[in-house]
Amino acid sequence: MVKKLKEKVLQNIPINFEEANLLSKHFDKEELYEASHEITSKISSQVFDMCSIINAKSGRCSENCAWCSQSIYHKTNVDVYDLVDKDIALNLAKYNEQQGVNRFSFVTSGKKLNSKEIEQLCNMSKYIASNTKVKLCASLGLLNEEELKILFESIINLNLILL
Repeated sequence: MVKKLKEKVLQNIPINFEEANLLSKHFDKEELYEASHEITSKISSQVFDMCSIINAKSGRCSENCAWCSQSIYHKTNVDVYDLVDKDIALNLAKYNEQQGVNRFSFVTSGKKLNSKEIEQLCNMSKYIASNTKVKLCASLGLLNEEELKILFESIINLNLILL
């Protein structure tokens, strides 16, 4: 059964729910692991797109996500700071670029950034983009249409990817 389904996947034919369910109950795990490895080796790219993140703003998040150490609802020893200085971000971006990392992502704590923080982030992005070749990404919480337009217009030529 494993060999049959492996060949099906290698021919780019999806397996259905029943077949996947049978695999999950398969008795020979080694055979399943070997098939999985062969599929991964033949189908997956051998090229990695490495991305590094910077915790660009830490702590004081008003959300109550049970898993997050940055929530104000949890007593943790997480560092708390506003947006990092642009030189700190630049130094980390340069370091990552030297290590072969080609994308650098800003991740911020909190439900959303305020207008001052968005302006700071736009300036920081321009600064990093003018001093490195890394592509920039961001995970910034909730943004409204106007805030997205400000970011987009500010960084349209910087290849910034908003997540």
